[in-house]
Amino acid sequence: MCQAVSQIPLMTDPVKLAALRVLNTVTTTAYQTQAEIFRWIVLMQLQLCIEYGHSALAPFAYIAYGWFCSTINAPARAYTAGQIALKLAEQFDAKELECSIIQIFECFIRHQKEHIRETFAPLVEAIHLGLETGDIEYVSYAAMNYCNHLFFSGEPLDQLNSIQLQYVNLLLKLKQEFQIYYARFWRQVTLNLQGESRNPCRLIGESFDETVMLPRLQAAQNHQSLFGVYTARAILNYLFHNYAVAVENATLADRYASSGAGLVASIQHSFYYALILLARLDQVDATQQAEYRQVITEHHVLLQRWAEAAPMNYQHKLDLVVAELARSEQQVYQAMMGYDQAIQGALANGYIQDAAIASERAAEFYLSQNRKSITQGYMTDAYYGYMQWGAIAKVQQLESRYPDLILRNYEALPDRNPVLLADTQPTRSTSTSSVILDLATAMKAAEAIASELLLEKLPCRILSIILENAAAQKGYLILNQQNQLCIEAMIAGNETVVALNSTPLEASPDVPVALINYVARTQYPLVLDNAAQEAMFSSDPYVQRYQPQSVLCAPIFYQGEFIGIIYLENNLTLGAFTAERLELLKLLTAQAAIAIENARLYAREQERSHQLQASLEQLQHTQAQLVQTEKISQLGQLVAGVAHEVNNPIGFIAGNLSHAAEYIQDLVEHLQHYQQHYPTPGAAIQNHAEEIELEFLLEDLPQMIDSMKLGIDRIRDVMQSLRNYSRQDGKEKQWTDLHMGLNTTLMILSHRLKAKPDCPAIRVVKQYGELPPFKCYSGQLNQVFMNLIANAIDAIEEENVVRKTAGLKQKQNTITIRTAATDNGVEIHIVDDGPGIPLEIQQRLFDAFFTTKPEGKGTGLGLSISYQIVTQQHGGKLECISSPGQGTEFVIQLPVMDL
Repeated sequence: MCQAVSQIPLMTDPVKLAALRVLNTVTTTAYQTQAEIFRWIVLMQLQLCIEYGHSALAPFAYIAYGWFCSTINAPARAYTAGQIALKLAEQFDAKELECSIIQIFECFIRHQKEHIRETFAPLVEAIHLGLETGDIEYVSYAAMNYCNHLFFSGEPLDQLNSIQLQYVNLLLKLKQEFQIYYARFWRQVTLNLQGESRNPCRLIGESFDETVMLPRLQAAQNHQSLFGVYTARAILNYLFHNYAVAVENATLADRYASSGAGLVASIQHSFYYALILLARLDQVDATQQAEYRQVITEHHVLLQRWAEAAPMNYQHKLDLVVAELARSEQQVYQAMMGYDQAIQGALANGYIQDAAIASERAAEFYLSQNRKSITQGYMTDAYYGYMQWGAIAKVQQLESRYPDLILRNYEALPDRNPVLLADTQPTRSTSTSSVILDLATAMKAAEAIASELLLEKLPCRILSIILENAAAQKGYLILNQQNQLCIEAMIAGNETVVALNSTPLEASPDVPVALINYVARTQYPLVLDNAAQEAMFSSDPYVQRYQPQSVLCAPIFYQGEFIGIIYLENNLTLGAFTAERLELLKLLTAQAAIAIENARLYAREQERSHQLQASLEQLQHTQAQLVQTEKISQLGQLVAGVAHEVNNPIGFIAGNLSHAAEYIQDLVEHLQHYQQHYPTPGAAIQNHAEEIELEFLLEDLPQMIDSMKLGIDRIRDVMQSLRNYSRQDGKEKQWTDLHMGLNTTLMILSHRLKAKPDCPAIRVVKQYGELPPFKCYSGQLNQVFMNLIANAIDAIEEENVVRKTAGLKQKQNTITIRTAATDNGVEIHIVDDGPGIPLEIQQRLFDAFFTTKPEGKGTGLGLSISYQIVTQQHGGKLECISSPGQGTEFVIQLPVMDL
């Protein structure tokens, strides 16, 4: 398919290019509101590309097709189309489309074939690319979905909350209303799970208030946000065992499921909907059970498809649903196997929250079988799993609901013999020949703290000091790096210390992973006299392979926070590590913790000093980006109107093409009659001429073609105006006709000047003086003209809405544009007869991010950037003259030195 696509020629037809651009523009809106229209738009774009050739717009057509395939459970086709789109974007150097293409591929396609964590870096890249090109809409989608992917991948909630807050603030600055709401309610889910809400099952708190926002979303018919809100509420109510309320919300979410089709949230909805109905199954009558089982079967089938396409993301979810189905049908063995497969699959792929859910369901299953000791193991795993995830509210619920099923240590379990010396006294004697950590060791540790500040060298030094005095042959220093255990240093036998540079614990075959994870979960020190004989860790591959004897594994804390683990082995004797040795080791690890934190602080300060210079260099680049971003943002707000301006001639042309085709067919048939009867044309030709109304046809066809040419000219003029406006300036000023810039701006805004139900047509009066060619940054000045004229239109429209609401007669409004050459340079006056601006607002007009417009209608950067362009880039002045009820006049003065 890729080879066939590469052979498609270039699209050159301006009408087809214009049609493709308009279809691109409305794709996202159609997806969110009308699934059938979305399908038609996607297939029409693909058809245009295949029939008429490729252009720089083709990558979006193919990614849109992949997007559509992702919504109908065709992941292989979706992935292929996505790869084609990425290659075409590279081929055409379609920088302005890169953000949208990457966002759609990562959010709808990749997770159906690859691990969800593979989407993280590309989504962050899409955000940066979009900010550079001004693609604010898709920047916002990428930020919104990036946070969603982090949540569903099981990222620790405390880190997730910080990231969500960062991107919520970005969305607030970009003033993208839909994405703001979406990101806010998912952040509220995080806060609820962290225990930061009075009721964990209701989305009411710091970030979101469902009592206020749900009615707004319903009134706006914001289907995708409604789908997300009801899905989020269903998940929370399921986790906290409010199954009846969970069913209500999952059912409501299902009504809007098509608006989220293809997204990760859609698959999560199917997963949780099935689990919710299975949990509720025993609490309803036979009729409802039959209805529930039908819905469960539908979502079970969907999960099977997703698990087959992307097992790393969805197989463990399918396994848990299968286990719950087996439980509901009294298939005990199948349920047991299903729970274990779900837990193992979730842990193997990093989904700690799903492993915790599966462990909790397994514990409840074994509890129903009256097998308390097994129940305790699974419930304890669930407890520590939720704790690792950071779901404090859920941890507290388990403590309250199952206080006797959660084990703080393993002493109560049968056949488990580890010595937890933090809670028990030693049971064996200590020989006088045992080497105990002494004052010299403590002094060496203190010396390490004082003298070694380089983080890359410190782990080796700490481990070397500990092994020198701990009667151990082998040792590992393991640190908690962003909630992942990483091996930093090791010593084995008589070898020197080896730095392992943050090797993930799970990736190393040379450590007992199960034993170390146990200490990480319980956060208690563990001493084993003969580790090879401990039933608790007998299945650990390391223990099976190396048969270790004496083992000491202890957590490291800094100010009460778990930061790492020290692991020691002695394979020469049994019981080498005594209680006294452990107590002194605690003292040593406490000092080591201080050393580690000091080194981390030093490293952070070093990094910060390096970043200061980079930040300084980035500042100028960011300022330039802001100017272009605001320009494209302003253009983006005009797209719908411009699309209407283009749609009218396109509709006219499309409507006339069929008539023109009929006329031409009639003419062809008439010529064929002449061929048949030549050289003696007779009555048949005359009859056919009357039948096709030949005289009218010959008069109407040229007029029809001329009118279609006028439509094409109109489309070309609009497109040229958009190109002129969006063009980025070079490094040097160029000679420019300022009147052409003003006329280009008026062309782009022409649809806003026409009459509307709430506002009569706005008259534009041009009072242009004689201006010589002017040397300037034309693109930047066009942006100033756009901001000032668009603001004037906004003010007039708002005043007319107020007048209509108050029952007052609407008035004919005028915008006057005057230009003149002065002794000192050039002046441009843009005057409106709108409501005027109060003095207190005038004082802040040119402040960055200050706006009086409602959320989603402006960035608050337009006038600030305009002021910088006029004053800093051109050395001129920008003034506002206004008073309430008297209209507003903006005066641009550009100095003579640029003439």
